[in-house]
Amino acid sequence: MAKSGKSSATSATRKKHAKKAAAVYPQEEQPPPPSKDKKLTKQQRAQKKKEPRVKVYIPPVKPVPVQPDPLETTGLAHRLPPELLIVLRSFNKKAQVTKIRALEELQSAWIDKCKKEGEDGALVYVLIDMLPVWLHHVSALFVHPSRRVRLLAAGVHLSFVQISPVRDKILSFLRDLVSVSQIESILGTWCLAAHDIDKSVAGTALKSWIDVFTYVSGPRDQLLLDNTYLPSLVSFTQRTILDPNAVYLYLNPPQPAAPAPPGKKGMTRKEEPADTTRSKADELEESDTDRKARLRIGCLGAIRRIVETLQPTLSDEICSFVAVESFGHSQPNVRKSAWALILSLLSVPKPQLEPLLPLLSVAVLRSAWVDSDTTVHAVMWQPLLKFLKEFPNAWELERAHDYSKDQGEEDSDDESSERGVEAEKLDMDPTATKQSAAYQEFLRFLELGCSGSPLQGYPTVVIIVSTIPSSILASSPTTPPLEALFMSFWQVLSSRALSSLQRAATSAAFLSSLLECLVFLVKRVRNTVIAQTDQVSPTSTATVLFGTGSVEESTGNLVREQIGKVWMHLVEGDLKVEHRAAARVVAQTLIDLREVDMGLFSSAWELLSARLCDAAESHPGLLSAFLKVFYDKFKHLHELKEAVSSVMSTTLGTSVQRCNESLNTLTPISTSHESPTQTNASPVTGIPFLIDMLEQFREGLFEDPHFAELIDALHAQHATLLLHTSPALLLSYLTHRKSPRHCSSVWHALLAGIARQPDLHAAELNAYVRPLLDAAQRGILPEYLKPKECEVDSMVQGLVERALAGDGGEAWSTIVMQVLQSPDNFLSENGYITSLRTISSAFSRRVDWALQNEDAPLGLFEPSLGLITALSRSPPRELPSFRFDDVLCDIFVLAYLLPACYDAQQTHPVFASARTIWEDLYKTSPAEAQAEIRQQINTKLNIILCNPSFRPFPEDMLEMARKPSGITFNLLHDIFPSAREIEQALSQLSPDPIHPSLAVITPLIPPSSAFASASSESPRAADEADFDKRGFSSYARIVNALLRVFIEDRQVAKQNIWALRHFLALELYAQDFISVPGAWNRVFAPEAIHAGLETLIVKVEQIATYVLTSSTSERWREEALAAVLGLGNQPSSSQAATSGSLFSFFVDTIQRARDSDSSRETRIMRNVLQHVFHDVDKEEADRWLVLARKIEAPETSMAIVYSVTNFAPEPTRLDRYRNELAASLLGVPPAKANTEGLLTLRKLVACAPNSESDVVFLPQPRAVNITKSCQQWIASDEDVDEEVVSAITAVFYHLAPILQDMSGAHWELMFDVIENNLEMCHLVMDSSVEVQKMAYHFLALAAKKRTEYLVIEAGVDAEAAVNMDLSRVHLDLLQRNIAIEEAQTGSSGVQKAFKLDIWAVDEFQVECTKSFFDHYLSHALL
Repeated sequence: MAKSGKSSATSATRKKHAKKAAAVYPQEEQPPPPSKDKKLTKQQRAQKKKEPRVKVYIPPVKPVPVQPDPLETTGLAHRLPPELLIVLRSFNKKAQVTKIRALEELQSAWIDKCKKEGEDGALVYVLIDMLPVWLHHVSALFVHPSRRVRLLAAGVHLSFVQISPVRDKILSFLRDLVSVSQIESILGTWCLAAHDIDKSVAGTALKSWIDVFTYVSGPRDQLLLDNTYLPSLVSFTQRTILDPNAVYLYLNPPQPAAPAPPGKKGMTRKEEPADTTRSKADELEESDTDRKARLRIGCLGAIRRIVETLQPTLSDEICSFVAVESFGHSQPNVRKSAWALILSLLSVPKPQLEPLLPLLSVAVLRSAWVDSDTTVHAVMWQPLLKFLKEFPNAWELERAHDYSKDQGEEDSDDESSERGVEAEKLDMDPTATKQSAAYQEFLRFLELGCSGSPLQGYPTVVIIVSTIPSSILASSPTTPPLEALFMSFWQVLSSRALSSLQRAATSAAFLSSLLECLVFLVKRVRNTVIAQTDQVSPTSTATVLFGTGSVEESTGNLVREQIGKVWMHLVEGDLKVEHRAAARVVAQTLIDLREVDMGLFSSAWELLSARLCDAAESHPGLLSAFLKVFYDKFKHLHELKEAVSSVMSTTLGTSVQRCNESLNTLTPISTSHESPTQTNASPVTGIPFLIDMLEQFREGLFEDPHFAELIDALHAQHATLLLHTSPALLLSYLTHRKSPRHCSSVWHALLAGIARQPDLHAAELNAYVRPLLDAAQRGILPEYLKPKECEVDSMVQGLVERALAGDGGEAWSTIVMQVLQSPDNFLSENGYITSLRTISSAFSRRVDWALQNEDAPLGLFEPSLGLITALSRSPPRELPSFRFDDVLCDIFVLAYLLPACYDAQQTHPVFASARTIWEDLYKTSPAEAQAEIRQQINTKLNIILCNPSFRPFPEDMLEMARKPSGITFNLLHDIFPSAREIEQALSQLSPDPIHPSLAVITPLIPPSSAFASASSESPRAADEADFDKRGFSSYARIVNALLRVFIEDRQVAKQNIWALRHFLALELYAQDFISVPGAWNRVFAPEAIHAGLETLIVKVEQIATYVLTSSTSERWREEALAAVLGLGNQPSSSQAATSGSLFSFFVDTIQRARDSDSSRETRIMRNVLQHVFHDVDKEEADRWLVLARKIEAPETSMAIVYSVTNFAPEPTRLDRYRNELAASLLGVPPAKANTEGLLTLRKLVACAPNSESDVVFLPQPRAVNITKSCQQWIASDEDVDEEVVSAITAVFYHLAPILQDMSGAHWELMFDVIENNLEMCHLVMDSSVEVQKMAYHFLALAAKKRTEYLVIEAGVDAEAAVNMDLSRVHLDLLQRNIAIEEAQTGSSGVQKAFKLDIWAVDEFQVECTKSFFDHYLSHALL
């Protein structure tokens, strides 16, 4: 069992085993060793050891001859199938892979097929025939080094047993046909496999073993392990345990090497060096140590099963394996199996174990204390303790063992151990008291901390010590003898054997074991004292261990010595035990000593109490823990409780007195001009012990009235000073005093002292009040600690303002956060609510400011947002909870809308924090509060949408609505203004075009004299209108956002057709602004020219086309026309505004145009008619012309006529209408040319057909009459307005194609009118920037055309000289510089200048200005 290489077997035992091995494996005879007639003395032996040892030649063991294979000797090779023969021959191969394949082939190709055929199949007889070959190889396969081979062999063998005919043949073979040696090998290896170290191999082999063998009488189909077979099995296991290598070689004999071929005569054969490299197969083999361990574990398991099953009469012959190396040197698994065998042996009746007891005593005691493997220890403790308990005389038997008998044979052994030398010294010295080698090893076991297993070993030490006789303890050479035992205990601190990850637990186990042994030994000594006298017998334990002195004195000294050492090592820190754990062990020891004798307790307490009183200043934590544990443990023991109370009273009174004296030497903060953090205070004595005592005893410490009076007076006098010097003592007092009167008085003094420090810096104030704030947050302050008045409300309000201002960094915010998270002990209800409202209002103001100012930093939100985050998660315990519902709207805006205004900082932590707060607070709000919060958010978003001063664009709001925020928006209902409100916003805008020159583009633009807002509107008023940074007004923002919603959801557009009117109105404003970007208006600012207005117009046209052409009714247009003509139902304006009917919208559009007759309404109607007339026929167009003539509003009438002319088929009434208008001009006198004449001319232009169409505008006579009428007006003395001249020019534009083949004075009139217009807008002479901007693109196109003309002329007439010069006017114009305003060029900073040179103008500048002039190409400006 010993771990060392030295065997503990006696000389006789080894000789006997050697004889057995020689009988089984014969060796050559060796010459007998020299006789030892004379025994050497001690000095001679020592001299002999110094001499060099002579190596003795030991010849190698002759190999066992190879057993013949039945396959060759019985002729089976001729009867078995060739395929099976190949498999069986593979068992003779050395390669592991070959054996595995052979076993797998045998199982799958033969045994499994035989099972499928049944027991009547032909394969059964084949398997029966090959059984001798299998039984010949099975022993070697069962002990093969490969686990895979052993597992497959066990499986094949189990399969053989499960086939009845094969099973019967195996039993018959074992009963009658097998030799004794073969039976021994088969049974032994089979049993070894059933107890293999591998569980899967053991489980498979055990099934077949139990199925075939029985230890008691059983059925015929089982083999009884009686005296015929059991000795062979036991003999095999013994031999395997003794020499596993020899047994393994016997089962696997090496193949004989082929002799070298003889060389030629006269020649010498050159010997090649041996190949020292190992093959791959050799590398797969297990080591010699592993093989020995595996075989021994199997044998020990087999013997254990035999012992547990039969419990035979054991003798030295049967169990001699316990005396040799079978306990496993370098083989912990073998030692574990051996200890398990010992446990099984202990189940045998004691009388049967008596013959083995001397041998077992030596083996067990000499092996247990030297094994350092913790896995072996886990198996060792139970059999060891059971053995020592049942056989306490084992110590004496071990000491009585004569090791000198073995020493003579061990002199030549190079590996003789130190313990053998020590045993030899004791045996050879007749004057020395013979010591127990096992006891010396046990002391060494204690020095090493139970050999590495302190947690499991120390609890068993007292049990082990209880089995050691006093004579063994007295054999120690120390005086007194017990000193050696306790010295070994304490030596573990020097050896650092307890230094591990679980040092506290191992040290506690050590201390408990030490003191348990102390109490046990003292009790043993006291129990041996003769009754009623101090004298003891010479053979008593007291005399043996302490001599003839007084037992009380000796035991008292021992107790004082060990208790003193315990306290010393605890104080010095060598013994790393948790204080209360150490105190519990010492307290239990004191109680045990009292039970033994009160004098022993008095001896220990006298020393310990003095040490306790001295530790109040040096080790207050250790002292307080000991006093608390002692007080609890001794509360039912009067004498012990009085002793502890006396020590407590003394130490507490002294500490309070010292603390008071130290505080009196300090300057009170209330009268000092220094800040609390600047007070130069020396350490206050006595405080650490008072703190530890309060933490240990809590309110129980105040049961002593004297101490309670002292500590109350100390805090009442020095409360504010203690907050600075020792806040821990102050908090412990407030926590554990449990007296509202005393604690409240101290608390009010503290608050008053804090309020007197308003000018402290943030760091100083934080350090001053931090202990109180931390205590309040942890909830350790009593609930009855309240402010007496509003002591610190104003101070906290000031701190809140400082924190929100960001002064001092995060220090003020930290203090405010802690105060408001636990306000119950510091603030009144009003003070708490006021502070939170201040934070909320500050946050809301900063959100509003960030919404309108681009320079608002995000760091502005951090103080208030951090406070809201912290306070929302930490509601007060008693004060009314404050909900941040009012500020949730602003938190939502910060979390989801404002990030769009910070493009480069959208991942800023402020936004993430806001989202987190929103999710936490909104989800935890009740349903009613959530509804109110949603309403607030809708109102806020509506304000942001309608107010151009806010930074977020409507597109940002729409994108926000798509994000998962916990709220689902109905955009039209929640965010957008109502239809009535949008209509009201439109009504406040001017219905007139932004510039009269737009009449050049469309004839529906009235003259400037007809503008309704000409007198009330001014450019300055328009400049003062509110626009966002893109240049959109409030109305433009709302309608543009509404347009985006409808573009994304066309169904919403169909359901809310009322919005189409606003889309078309915004389109008109956008078109006018693009055409004349320099004109002022209240819808778009100059910056809007770059805001994608062209895209807006395209989207409006898409929506209008979809809505106006998607009606499912085929007669809705006719019904609408009938309604307008007064032949059907007419919806009211309010119904049209809210109705989703296309009919209602159409009728309302016409009615609005007829009622107002404004340019905006008529143009809206014109755009609607453009889409509505997509499938109108001539008959319906004729009815629309009737409507136009019926309507008295001229602008509306012209808009309908214009729509019919341009978008509907030509009706018959239209030609008659043109002729009527042309004829009516003859009756207009010059005096009415500016009124009636102008209107007639505009009507003619409105009904003029497209120049590309086939429709004839007027007959030539009518055209001539028109020119005559115009000539009369111009030639008269009446002043003709420029508006009339412009209208005449527009009419001439349509008359010129009619009159082109007709000469007359009318042409002279036309050229005069054109020349007059050119004088009015001469591009060279007019220095106006606006004129030059409008003419730029036109002139560029003219220059391009001129260039093309010159190139063509040069190509056509190659011989003639072509003049490539431009005119003087062109050259003069192209050399000018024009400064374009910043807003109109898209540039930033200084205004840029460029030349009007189309061959050198930068492409970027041309593209930037192109949009200004796209619509000016049709401006004749004539």
